[in-house]
Amino acid sequence: MVSPFLKQCFVVLGVALSMACHGAAYGHTVTLIAQYRGPRGQRMSNTDISWMGSVFSMTKILGTLTCPALMFYLGRRRTHLLTTLPAFVHWNLFTFASSLPVFIIARLLQGYAIGIHATMNSMLIAEYTDPKYRASFAAVTTISMGLGIIWVHFSGTFLDWRMTAAVCSLLPVSTAVVTWLSPETPSWLVSKERYEEARKVFLWLRGDGDGERKEIEDLVADHKKNRKSDEDKGKKGSLIENIKRIKQAASVKEFYQPLAICLSFCLIYEFGGVHYMPAYVCLSVVYVLLPETKDRTLLDIEKEFKGRRKMEEIADVEMKLMSST
Repeated sequence: MVSPFLKQCFVVLGVALSMACHGAAYGHTVTLIAQYRGPRGQRMSNTDISWMGSVFSMTKILGTLTCPALMFYLGRRRTHLLTTLPAFVHWNLFTFASSLPVFIIARLLQGYAIGIHATMNSMLIAEYTDPKYRASFAAVTTISMGLGIIWVHFSGTFLDWRMTAAVCSLLPVSTAVVTWLSPETPSWLVSKERYEEARKVFLWLRGDGDGERKEIEDLVADHKKNRKSDEDKGKKGSLIENIKRIKQAASVKEFYQPLAICLSFCLIYEFGGVHYMPAYVCLSVVYVLLPETKDRTLLDIEKEFKGRRKMEEIADVEMKLMSST
């Protein structure tokens, strides 16, 4: 019999694979910049490189804004499945396309998927897992993104950028398979008044114990109570009264203090370059250590060093011949 912990590991695996896919998308920029040649042999300009690394953010905002509505109407599971489609198209465009505008479109699609998943991954883990395992599972998302970056850099060392993208396209497919086999979260099922289904899923995930049965029954009872309260307020309240209630709730320190802390962390996270370091750190290190390589691609630099090594080998052979004579 499969333990509840292993079942929770399985459903969190879908979240981890999705984060690894996003990490690979960030890291793939390095491989692309180093190897890309256009149809006429031209390389990427500095402007092109800047667009490739930063265009994610444009649609990431859109994904973040649309995520709550998608989760409410479609559910957590189907919304998670939805994110795998633009991610899969993103990798396939890089596999078969050869023009910069198509690459930009691919990045925009991936940015939308990242925006949705970045908003919902913590909620998925919170609603799927037991509180005593929740912190450990939450750390898996960050580790998975790092592994995705490492993986794409490793594969890009031995494969070209097209083959690397083809290999990475397996990540959204794997995510879709795991998510398809996973159940919907009990919290969403309760919010849609599918109480019996929510009980079955909750007990499947957490185990069939007295504590677990009490927890799901408390969740159902709390939802029924809140629904009745909302219906009563909806009958009596006008638009102005609802706005006053929202304003009153937002002025409570228990609301705005955690919000301010979260926004501060997000600003530090973004302006610290967390999304751009995987794309540009390799170029930055090379340019700092070797200033003469500025405005040259990694492929040019690699060829030059190979040429230098070959010249050194020839010089060594000549010195040996001279010494022998």
